[in-house]
Amino acid sequence: MGKRKNSGVSRDEEEEVEVENHSSSNEKSLYEVLNVAKTASQQEIKKAYYKLALRLHPDKNPGDEDAKEKFQQLQKVISILGDEEKRAVYDQTGCVDDAVNPKLDSHRFKDLLDEAIAAGELKETRAYRKWANKVSEMKPPTSPLRRKEK
Repeated sequence: MGKRKNSGVSRDEEEEVEVENHSSSNEKSLYEVLNVAKTASQQEIKKAYYKLALRLHPDKNPGDEDAKEKFQQLQKVISILGDEEKRAVYDQTGCVDDAVNPKLDSHRFKDLLDEAIAAGELKETRAYRKWANKVSEMKPPTSPLRRKEK
């Protein structure tokens, strides 16, 4: 009988990191992945993330593809819960896809840059105008807080 390779990751820890592109009642929420309450502060979220990231990091588990995949999923979790706006969208919709919508991010980023340019904090360049025109031509999401229809 072959021995199971010790990857440094216990079965419990392997089960902790499971993220899909959408959330439903039988899947873990992002908060459950990190084992924190929905009311957790950013500091508590980061602490839980670092604890799991240290255990699952590919350098600590060389050759373990499962740990590598879970570490990548953990990165997705922190990219949402670590960002106040994305976390708010996730909290209201329960959907991971809504929180990482590139169209929405482009429009938000353009708005921030436009404000900085209007305030004189940044100088508008030709490259920026070209990019801003492309973003303006894209239809922005109607409501990032509305649940996606299945």
